[in-house]
Order: sequence, then C-alpha cells, then structure tokens
Amino acid sequence: MRRRIIGISLLIMLTALTLLPPLFGFQPITPAVVNANPVTPGPNDLNATTPLVAYDEYTPATPDGNSSLLDVLVTLVNASDIGECKTGQLRNHTFGVYFTDNDSLVFEDDLEYITDTGWAAYNYSLLQWNLNESTYKVRCFFERDTGIEIWNTTTEFSSSFTYKHRITIGQPDFTYIGDTSDTIDVWTVHISSTIWGTLTSVSNTTLAFEQVANTSNVENFYDVLTYNVTSTLWEVHELNVSVLIPNEAYKIIIFANYSLKPPDHRGLSTKSDAFTFRGPYLRVATPLLFYIGREIQLLNLTVSWAWHSIFGNLTGSDVSIANYSIFLASGSGALVNGTMSYNSTGGFWYFHDLNISDYIEQGILIIGEAFNVSAFFHAPGQGGRTEVNASSPFSLTFLIDRDAPSILQSGITPDDPTFQDFVIVTSEVEDDALIHTVICSYFNGSQWVNITMRGTQSKNANYSVTLSPFPELFEVQYRIFANDTQNAWGNSTINYYTVINTPPLIAYISYLPSTPTDTDSVTINATITDGTAVKTVQLFYSWDGLSYAAVDMVNIGGDLYQAVIPSYPALMPNFQFESVYFRIRATDTFDSVHESATFAYLVQGTMIAVDPTTALLLISVAALAIVIIIVLYKIYEQY
Repeated sequence: MRRRIIGISLLIMLTALTLLPPLFGFQPITPAVVNANPVTPGPNDLNATTPLVAYDEYTPATPDGNSSLLDVLVTLVNASDIGECKTGQLRNHTFGVYFTDNDSLVFEDDLEYITDTGWAAYNYSLLQWNLNESTYKVRCFFERDTGIEIWNTTTEFSSSFTYKHRITIGQPDFTYIGDTSDTIDVWTVHISSTIWGTLTSVSNTTLAFEQVANTSNVENFYDVLTYNVTSTLWEVHELNVSVLIPNEAYKIIIFANYSLKPPDHRGLSTKSDAFTFRGPYLRVATPLLFYIGREIQLLNLTVSWAWHSIFGNLTGSDVSIANYSIFLASGSGALVNGTMSYNSTGGFWYFHDLNISDYIEQGILIIGEAFNVSAFFHAPGQGGRTEVNASSPFSLTFLIDRDAPSILQSGITPDDPTFQDFVIVTSEVEDDALIHTVICSYFNGSQWVNITMRGTQSKNANYSVTLSPFPELFEVQYRIFANDTQNAWGNSTINYYTVINTPPLIAYISYLPSTPTDTDSVTINATITDGTAVKTVQLFYSWDGLSYAAVDMVNIGGDLYQAVIPSYPALMPNFQFESVYFRIRATDTFDSVHESATFAYLVQGTMIAVDPTTALLLISVAALAIVIIIVLYKIYEQY
C-alpha cells in the first residue's frame, strides 16, 4: 500500500513537470540578425547600358582620307560585387554591327575602356568592312571571369544609323557670255564623296544641257570640268555651246564618276537655273562688300564688271546709270540708294567709306538687322548698240553690329556638386548680331581646356556644356567666351565653384558568428567608401550601452574593413541573452567624419538560455517537487 501511494505521487509530480511549461506559454528566445550577409552574386549580376552611336556620314577630307567613322560608347558596365567594370576586369568587351531589318551580325570588334567615359570605340573606320549602303545598329557583349564562374551580358540594340557611299555634286552655276562667242563658264562648288570627302580628282565629268521645254538633253560634253586648286572649284571656262538652239532655254546638269578606291561612286547634280541662249543683254557682277563694324560703321562695296553680251565689258563712258541700293535681307524695297564711280585703272565700279552711322541715327538702318546690296546699270543704245538694263544679284548679307557679345549670367547645376556629379554650366549670351560660337574654358589643375557650348544661334540665347566630375574640395575655375558672326569676342569674368567634401559612406555592416555565445569573439565587417580616401575607421563597442571601448578597424582589401569584439565578460554561467552594442566611425583625408547608427547583437550564455518568466516557473516547479517529496516521506514514516 505504501509503495502504491508513493508511485502514484511520483507519477502526478512528473506529469505536472511536463505540463506546466506549456501552460505558462514558454517560448525559446533567438537572437536577431542586424545585417544579413550580402547575397552571393550570380552570372546575371553583370549588366551594361544601351550603347550610344554616332556616325559621321560626311566630313570634308582629302581624297586619301576617310570620313566614314563610327563612335560607339557604353557609359557603364556594372558587376554586382565590384561595381563599375574597368580595364582588366573584363576578358571580353566587344561591339557588333548588325543589319537593322533582320538583326544579323555584320562584323564585331573590341571596345576599350576610357577613364571617366566608359567602354568605347572612337573614330572607328567602317571602310575596312566594305559595307553596303544600308541601315545598321550596334549591340555590345561583355564577359567576366571571376575565377569561380563566367559572367556575361549583352546590351540592348542602339539606335540605327545609315551608312552611305555616294558622290554629291554641288548645283552648277554659270556665266553665259554672249551670242558672238557662243561660250559659257560653268562651275560647281564641290564634288564630294560621303566616304572620302572633298574630291579633287575624278575619272570623268560630263555636262548635259537640258532643254527646258521638253527636258531632253541636246548635247553631252565629256571631261570638261577640272579642279581649280586656287579657287577650290570644279570649273570650265569659255566652253563652246554653239550646238545649242538660239532663243531656247536650258538648264545644266553635271555627272561625275569616282573609283579611286572601292566602293565605286557615281554622282548626279541638281539642275542649274535656266538660261536662254540669245542676246544682247547686260550682266552685272555680284557686289563685293567690306564691312567695318563697331564704332566706325563703314561699308565699302565693289562691282567688278558690267558685261554686254555683244560688246563685252562696259566702261564708265558706256554706262549712264551705275547705282547701288541697300535692302533689308528679310524684305523688299531699297532703304539706301547711291551712285558708284568707275575705276579706269582697275576696270571696276565702287563706293568706299559709306558711313552707315548716319542712317542708323535716322532710324533707316537698324542695329542687329541683316542687309544686302544690289547694283543697277543702264547702258543706252548708241552706235548700233542696243539699250540694255540689268541689276546684279544680291550680295552676301552683312549685319550692323556695334558691340561684342555680352555674357549676361552664368551658373551651374547642381549648386553644390560632389565628386560624383557631372556639372552643367549654363550661360545667357546676348549680341547685336548673331551669336556664332560660345566656349566654356575651365582649369583642370594643369591647363585650361576649351569646350564648345551648345545653344541656338540667335541674338539672345542660353548655352550649356557638361563638365566631368572633379575630386573633393577641388576649386574649378571657368569663364565663358563668345563671338558673333562679325567675329567680335566677348568674355565673362572667371567664375568658381568648389566640389564639396562628402563624408565616407558606411554600408554592408555584418558580424560573425550570427549567434555568438559568451565564449565567442565577434568579427565585425563593413564596406566603407569615400570620394578621396579613407584615413581612419574605428569600431566602438559596449557591454552596457553606456560606456564604449574603441578599436581600429583594419582594411582587408578593397573597401572592406574588419575588427574583432572580445568575448562577453561573463563571471558565472549565464542563463540570459546579453546585448552587445557597437557603432562605426569613419574619417576621410579631409577629416570629414561619418558615424553609423548603433547596432546590437545578443550573446547567449553557456547554459540553456531562458527568459525570466521561464526561470521563475522552473524554480516554482522545483520547490513543488521538494514539497511533494517531503510529504511522501512523512506518509512513508507513518505507514
């Protein structure tokens, strides 16, 4: 009986010990991770921006030159573990040229890394590939060997560009001398190739005189144009056109072939203005102008000749009227009229030192407006000569300009640039005439560099240019220069801005082991970067969150710094989780300081860790067990 009672009592006690913890809601405590370890990068973590392309379809060059050039630029190739990929970090860096219509590859070649710019191929000659005239686009491929796995990526396609190889011929111009000689002068300002630039030698040139009435070619004249090095024109003088039909109107077309190097070229000009093969008539040369602007405001003009189709050049005694007129370039109606004199020695008409200031003061001519000049001649009929009149073509325009361009204001965006910022410099420029060129000149620490600013040609416009980033605390000096179409230069004073000093950036803080005990030392890792250089990094840690100890963090490669916090100073076996607090302070070479937030990790005791509620429950259960044992013992003594 005594043994049965004791057994039942022990069974009740064990059941109570088993059920009590769940009844009180016992939950184990696990430490929280401050920052998880960075995810291991994978092959898809290499990416690149869409390539930018620029194709130089035509730039004047020598016949042996090459202006069919392509620029390719990928501004950024990025890997998740190292950021921007530069020289030596990629084993493949190529660009491919594809047909736009079917995406098929035409050829590929290497890109090179250019500091502060990206992966590029500049002034890349397309001629070597013998491309057909078509539309193409660019795609780039990059590959990196990490030593563990191969990463690669292909960019999106660039915008399309059109590759051309053809002859372009300037519109023919001519001087038809008259019926008696049946000759004509013909010229064109250029024969050019979209690949080889301005041509000074071609295999043949052909003139066709097209009859205006029925658009049929009356006659072809082969190998007639030659290149004049002095005037830089393709021309023929006194070409006999007696085969043309009198009193019929004609236009001129120029053909040319060029096959110095492949691909072959064949060109056809537009048609010239029409002329009628008959006389007599009077032609007057275009007035030549020499304009002296600014304070003087003088205009000199010369008319080289007045030509009668039968009697040739007319002298001062042959002409009853030799006048000039000044017109507003954008309108009609003469504003100023005057008479020219004849120079018998030189054989030309002229008016020198026309004082424009008088007409400006009267409000007839306006500062900043564009004007041109025409000349009118009348040769009366005498001695069998037919009476003729003629006005010259308009001269080139001139602008009345008093002052050089003024730089009204300049500024930068952003206002306080960092070492990572591209800075946009803007400037407002104003002038009486048209602004021609605006230049930003900046000092890069060793020399002044000039960059042409972008803007719209007008009398008042905003211009801008982008400057590359500079180091922290670098003082950038810049000034603006501008000239107008009269080649007068103005400039601003020297402006300044200073690149601000940014404190170091502290990122990717982690610790190991992730669940330390009071016997473990804990390694703290942090990634720290700065625009110039990191000078010192310190780790501050505390057992109580009040008093902190400091230890220097050591650079272990790249931007990674490391330090160790000693094991938790427990004096006896610990049932609790204790908090260890830490923060990081980084200082750069300019003594700019950045301090992280305070982090904490939990230290688990060497004994089973329980929270205060669970510990109290265990003590209560133990006391209850002792009481039960004593009661059982008393029962045992009685029985």
